[in-house]
Amino acid sequence: MREIRFLLAASALCLPFVFNAGQRAQTGASLFAEGVVSTADHESNASFSPDGRTLYFTKYDRAGQSFSAVVYTELRRGRWAEPRVAPFSGLHPDSHPSVSPDGRRLYFSSSRPVGGRAKRDFDIWYAERDAAGRWGEARRVEGAVNTEANELAPAVTRDGTLYFWSVRPEGKGGADIYRARAEGGRFAAPENLGDGVNSKANETDFYVAPDESLIVFASNRPGGEGQSDLYVSRRGAGAAWGEPRNLGGAVNSAAAEGSPALTPDGRLLLFASTRGPGDRLARRVTYRELRAMLTGTLNGFGNFYAVDAKEALGGR
Repeated sequence: MREIRFLLAASALCLPFVFNAGQRAQTGASLFAEGVVSTADHESNASFSPDGRTLYFTKYDRAGQSFSAVVYTELRRGRWAEPRVAPFSGLHPDSHPSVSPDGRRLYFSSSRPVGGRAKRDFDIWYAERDAAGRWGEARRVEGAVNTEANELAPAVTRDGTLYFWSVRPEGKGGADIYRARAEGGRFAAPENLGDGVNSKANETDFYVAPDESLIVFASNRPGGEGQSDLYVSRRGAGAAWGEPRNLGGAVNSAAAEGSPALTPDGRLLLFASTRGPGDRLARRVTYRELRAMLTGTLNGFGNFYAVDAKEALGGR
């Protein structure tokens, strides 16, 4: 559980998407919606509605160790509104929201009780929209997906395939990304994505294209820029995942990068990062400056950043 909590904390990212172009990170990425989405709190795990006008994400406790909730914000008159707690969240530790390509379901991870019994591990749950657009009660995914291990960061593709990451004995050494095909109203037994994506290191939060043509994922494998980096892998003609490419200094830093998400129009790549005030110091700080740093948005807890998706990922 300690390892999973650590991984959660680390994972713990022409529509008028709003981000603060004036607040630049050292890599050139821009802080996204400072003061509304990116705050002094710990934010991660972004997912957009298909029309791009609602953003779901996770708010963690500062250390990412005890509680988290799924929240959402809506784009109103070109600005993101104050976030609200999702109607199915706010009572138990919930995280990693992901809206299905058709917008009818939202999948997420939760350690909420099952059958009245407390849970220590995270399972995959979902909520469905009714005819009026309201989210219904959360339901646990049935079938072979949920186990006594932790299942995190669920995402469904256009054909109904469910992706997630987990730490399992049959894995490649750390956290791996898995997928489970839709089969008869349920999900088939999960399969490891294999060497094109997974390694002996940890592969965690990711974005998978609805057509499964590419996957952007976080990994702490050797040779990266920092604590964890974002990589992209594409599927070839034979359906195998290609060699992952590190997204480099335009995205990655000495901190931990994760939780990638593309805006529905494909223009922006959103990601979470724990980069903090110590990355930008040019001189000793006073006590007042220190307090401002530690309580401000750029205090080293998770925030969202945005970069041009085409420049970061190359041709799609």
